[in-house]
Amino acid sequence: METCRSEFEPLLFELIRNGEKRGWKAAEIAMALADAADDVILKLARETKSKH
Repeated sequence: METCRSEFEPLLFELIRNGEKRGWKAAEIAMALADAADDVILKLARETKSKH
């Protein structure tokens, strides 16, 4: 997981910087991204469960 995070975390900060340029606050962007990530995790969990 640490290797994956080190690869994708800079992309996360790039998304935040781009969002700030559009007028959003960093905390708002981070929360929106976290919510979206939670949705993806739940979707993947449902898909994995339905395959069994």
